[in-house]
Amino acid sequence: MDYFFLDALIRQIQPQLHGALVNKIYQPQSDTLVFKMWNGRQEVRLVMRLGPAAAELYLTDQNARNPMRPPRFCQLLRARLHRLESIRLDPMDRIVRLHFNGKEGQSSTLVATFFGRDANLSLLNDEGQLVDVLHRQNARFQEPSELLADQIALIDLVQWLRDHEPPESIQTFLSERVVPMSRAVASSLVTTTEQNPLIQQVGAFVTAWQQGQLKPRCRGKRLTMWLTGDDEAASNLSRYAREHGAGKGPDDLGRVVQKALKRLYKRLASIDAQWQECEQADLFRQQADLLSAQRHLLKRGMTDVEVTDYYQDPPVMCRLKLDPAKAPQENIDQYYKRYSKAKRGLDHCLRRHEQTEQEIAWLEEITEQLESDSAGDLDVIRQELIEAGIYRPQNTLNRETRRTSPADLMRKTVSPAGWPVLWGRNNKTNDYLSKQMLKANDLWFHAHLMPGSHVVLKCDGADVAEEDVLFAAAIAARFCRGKNSSKVEVMVAYGKHVKRVKNAPPGLVTVDEFRTVMVAPAQEVKEA
Repeated sequence: MDYFFLDALIRQIQPQLHGALVNKIYQPQSDTLVFKMWNGRQEVRLVMRLGPAAAELYLTDQNARNPMRPPRFCQLLRARLHRLESIRLDPMDRIVRLHFNGKEGQSSTLVATFFGRDANLSLLNDEGQLVDVLHRQNARFQEPSELLADQIALIDLVQWLRDHEPPESIQTFLSERVVPMSRAVASSLVTTTEQNPLIQQVGAFVTAWQQGQLKPRCRGKRLTMWLTGDDEAASNLSRYAREHGAGKGPDDLGRVVQKALKRLYKRLASIDAQWQECEQADLFRQQADLLSAQRHLLKRGMTDVEVTDYYQDPPVMCRLKLDPAKAPQENIDQYYKRYSKAKRGLDHCLRRHEQTEQEIAWLEEITEQLESDSAGDLDVIRQELIEAGIYRPQNTLNRETRRTSPADLMRKTVSPAGWPVLWGRNNKTNDYLSKQMLKANDLWFHAHLMPGSHVVLKCDGADVAEEDVLFAAAIAARFCRGKNSSKVEVMVAYGKHVKRVKNAPPGLVTVDEFRTVMVAPAQEVKEA
């Protein structure tokens, strides 16, 4: 976030936050705070994320995952902050100050410094003294910046350009000597034409900034600042916050899962290469048998020997390598040992290949499930990855995940004929469905040959109309990797044909007998 983006953002959110009562403060991640407030008209949630990966400030309507116990800094804020009186940006810095009143009348100030890796949040008392900081390691309180001797204030830039020759590198000059300034704005200002010279560009920009008409504009993944309408600006801010705020940072499970998948695919390729070597086990046995049958040709000190290969029709002569330091029988034994090792390797490769494919299928399922909008589902997924040793939280905040029962996260609806339809959005709930809820004569649904949710239609062997079958299949199609396709192939099986894989991760099953139907993914599912 640069200075101008923060300025535009604060101008937009200030009317919604001024005078708002603080109902609750949460700290879902070690570098993220969520302020749940009531402004007299509606409930608003202000998210402040200040970490080394990114520093962000935005409003959201999404609920955040919360730890079992609020961290120390979060408890301190809950005790001191009651009503937000004002929020403002320092004149020349990426420093945001939020002024609060306490329940007993005392005032406190939160100072958020958006300085990349040094981003931090400080709590000051009514005398301006530092009480505590979000990140204590390498913490330093940032005082407001002052204009240096060789720097030029942005409001004076037009006059300076009139009085001086333009510098050789305009973009470097703007970035290094003009305050406030950002790389994105400097890059936009240097694109001049004969009809729109630099002085005119800068003048229009400064006027828009002073009048509060400067708005963010998204261009692909880049965010630039210029004149635009309020509706477009609001859309841009919401889009930027959604794409850069949600699901990022050190608690990014998707990044952890993709890293684990990359490692597993690499392991699978190594196993396949080893398998090809071990497939020569029969050749080693044949060579050992040939040496044993023609032992009289072997003598100590020989480096190779020519023997008749009776396994070929007609027999042919072949040359086999020997170790000159070994006796004839020792060379024969060496070939038998190579055969035994290769044979054991085949069994080992087969076992590791099956295990690795199961782990890949499990993580592919998790990749699909991470798109869930439920904080409870994400908690279960996070705990599952922790138990598997794939995700290792660096702090106790992310490690102390609330224990959620898979049954509590089971989704429910009813088919057109009134049959209960159940499904899960994480592996443990899917496992619970297929293991506990699925009876022998119930119908089970899953996208064919792709990750997705397990769906169960509770019918206990009764005749089910095809309309209800297609209804449940459409739900399975909606919650699978092919959800954006026009049609998805979905498996339909009776519960008695669905078997859980022994010693496999949760959610993995085998299906002995099934049929498939082609359905369009359900556009919307109304849960019961």
